[in-house]
Amino acid sequence: MASTTYGDEFEVVILKSSNGDEFKLKKSIAVKYSVTIRHMVALDVTTSIIPIPHVDTQNLFKIVEYLEMHGTTEVSGSNDDEEIKSYDEKLATAASFKSLLDFVWAAKYLGIKGLKELCTEEFNQRRKGKSRTEIRNTYHDITRDFTKEKEQVFHKEFKWALGEERIDFVSILTIITMILMMASVAFGVVPLRKV
Repeated sequence: MASTTYGDEFEVVILKSSNGDEFKLKKSIAVKYSVTIRHMVALDVTTSIIPIPHVDTQNLFKIVEYLEMHGTTEVSGSNDDEEIKSYDEKLATAASFKSLLDFVWAAKYLGIKGLKELCTEEFNQRRKGKSRTEIRNTYHDITRDFTKEKEQVFHKEFKWALGEERIDFVSILTIITMILMMASVAFGVVPLRKV
């Protein structure tokens, strides 16, 4: 078993995109930001190439760039911190919907918490205030989950959950509570108190 010290600064891990292109990344940076690679190094299984399926060359390049940016820029002063925040914001806002999906998938697979949170927050910002139809129209990769007939049945059965028909649950709960109290008094379970 390999030791948990990650050795020389010049050692690298190799990540392979779905297109077959390979990217070298300093092992010290990889183990600092990737939980998966850290475990692989600890188990000494990084002697070969680490495949990143479903992530194309262009997006894997950006992920490696993200890791290098965070790894080489020490967050010791406010200028470095601002530089990283600015880089992260540009990366997330410039990414297409498919690129964000690739980033999230790779971040989850590699255990890169910061990248996953960054892309998830960007998804939330892009989705905020939009209906399902607007989201589908914006991101053309999303197909319909149901046929039109099934969707109509779903809407009919769950109008209250979709906000199309409001049921005043407080009123219903109040009525049920009153009925239960009257039944308990009627059957002598709860005696009436004089106030």
